[in-house]
Amino acid sequence: MLTALCMLLSIMVETVLTYIGSYIMQLFKYLKIMTLSKAFSNRKNDLCQKLRAAQFIKQYLNSKVAILCFFALFHSHSFAANNSAQSNILNKQGLTEKTLPVSEHALTKQDISLMLNRADKLRSSNNAISRQILEKLKKQAFLTLEQRNFLTYLTAIQAGFEGDYSQIELLLTTVIKSEASDLLKYRANYSLINLYTEQERWRDGLKQVETLLNIESNIEQHYRRLALMAVTEFYIQLEQYSLAYKYSLQVIKESTSPRNICIAKQLQVAVKLKSSSPLLKEDEVVDAINACEQINEQIFLGYIRLYQGEMYLNDALTSKAINATLPYIEDIVATNYYPLIGNSYRLIAEIYWQQKQYRKAKNYAFKAQEYFQVDTSLKDKKAIFYLLFQLSELEEDYIQAFEYHKLYDEANSELIKNTQEKHLVFQLVQHNDLANKNKIAQLNKTNTFLKTQHEITLEKEQTIILIVMILVGLLTLGSSWVYNSWLTQQKLRQIANFDSLTGATSRGHFFELAELLLQEQVKFKQDLSCIIFDLDHFKQINDTYGHAIGDKVLTAVATVCQEQLRHQDLLGRLGGEEFAIILPDFNLTMAEDVANRCRIAIHNLDYQSLGLESAITASFGVSDKDISGENLTDLLADADSAMYSSKQHGRNCTVTYR
Repeated sequence: MLTALCMLLSIMVETVLTYIGSYIMQLFKYLKIMTLSKAFSNRKNDLCQKLRAAQFIKQYLNSKVAILCFFALFHSHSFAANNSAQSNILNKQGLTEKTLPVSEHALTKQDISLMLNRADKLRSSNNAISRQILEKLKKQAFLTLEQRNFLTYLTAIQAGFEGDYSQIELLLTTVIKSEASDLLKYRANYSLINLYTEQERWRDGLKQVETLLNIESNIEQHYRRLALMAVTEFYIQLEQYSLAYKYSLQVIKESTSPRNICIAKQLQVAVKLKSSSPLLKEDEVVDAINACEQINEQIFLGYIRLYQGEMYLNDALTSKAINATLPYIEDIVATNYYPLIGNSYRLIAEIYWQQKQYRKAKNYAFKAQEYFQVDTSLKDKKAIFYLLFQLSELEEDYIQAFEYHKLYDEANSELIKNTQEKHLVFQLVQHNDLANKNKIAQLNKTNTFLKTQHEITLEKEQTIILIVMILVGLLTLGSSWVYNSWLTQQKLRQIANFDSLTGATSRGHFFELAELLLQEQVKFKQDLSCIIFDLDHFKQINDTYGHAIGDKVLTAVATVCQEQLRHQDLLGRLGGEEFAIILPDFNLTMAEDVANRCRIAIHNLDYQSLGLESAITASFGVSDKDISGENLTDLLADADSAMYSSKQHGRNCTVTYR
């Protein structure tokens, strides 16, 4: 008992002494801190001493409140002695003292706002510095709600620059659903359109375009124009070039700032290059380059140079094409924008292939492949895989060539499917949206009724299910036979509708489809034009080189002409070396442009690889329904008459029926 009492007394004495000792130590530390803080604060120009004071306080007093109080005092002092040297260093990096304070922990509300705005401004012209600023801001705990939302938005945009699309939609949607300002929500809305464009999510994109255009908040004109730019780019990728051209003209008309003018001109160059109507002129490209060079917008400048290179390559001007892209590849890589970098490497590889510099072509094709992301354009994948297939075949590495051809086939099949899907989606959304909504409402009512009926007749349905299971076994053999029969019919229809040699529409099917297109254009009072062309001296080719070479020539001609057309245009082989094209929505002048592009493409064919000794030429005749009338026979006859006139004028030319 006595022993226990002594032990208890000993513990109590030890506890009291420990508490008193701890109190004395804390008092000593407090006095030492106050003395040092006063000494350091009197030496206002000694930055190193102030930092040591901060470290000392943090070491001896682990209190966020004390640290914050110290930095509040620290920030209120003048740094006049160090201002000049610091300003020179930061200005070289494109920053200022206000946008990048000395300590990450010393940021005020004003500092953070300035840094956010700076990161926003530099994200395309100097992405590396913009990324550094965002990384610093992510470490800050004391941001206002609007600043936090702005940082979330800029983080989403930066992820897009780096090709990481996995979190962008979630981040932008978070901003839209938050209590952010109307302007920030508006920017998040048009940034979603950019995301859907990159991901080729056409249905979501069309809905987002409708949402954006219906926003009636009082948004600054500058951001309204940026939204129109996003819409323009979306319609370019959707291949709705008339809408894209319409919005690009509106953007250029309303743009006043140098940056907006740069972006608008880049978009219009893209529209003209991809639609080929109206034709892209070289001085327009140079004008766009000058506009973006003045403000050092490297990403948009890189895309314009890419379009310039493609324009030259399309005209077989490979030297000009390589000079338009290769000298600027380091600037393009410095943008850190993966889609642009991969696309540029792809174009350079294709140029070197055309120049028969196969080693360089392979090198740049591999570089392009390194920048492939999950959302890389199917057209780019298809082009690179086909180029690598050709290079492997040239090196007689047939195993690798086979693998690349498999990848090419996959990309090509997916591209065809995607192209069909986006045009179908556009038609459905544009023309059937209201009908679909009414149908959905009716289906909802029907589903409610059926659900009630289902609950009442559940037992009967169970019996029916049992009977159906028995019938399924009996019908399996029959359905297999029906499917095989249908598949055979589809193959026969394919053979009947398309020319087996060239892949163009067969003569009979061409007349059926042409008549339908003409009736539709007449009904809606839209333009429609017709082109007929005939290969010059084709009989001599057959007589001199044989029918096998003649077949190769016909196939190559059909292929290059199809490449000049839109998806809605109709190319048919009327017989022998004679072809016809129907162009809905094109007037006589536009059709003449298409005919000249086809004629030039035929003339630029590599005739030596086809086994010929001279270039292939063709004579073209053009007509339209406004002059020839609304009868298909007259339309074709006038185009045929114009074609024979071109033969009489020396061949390899285009004559328009007027």
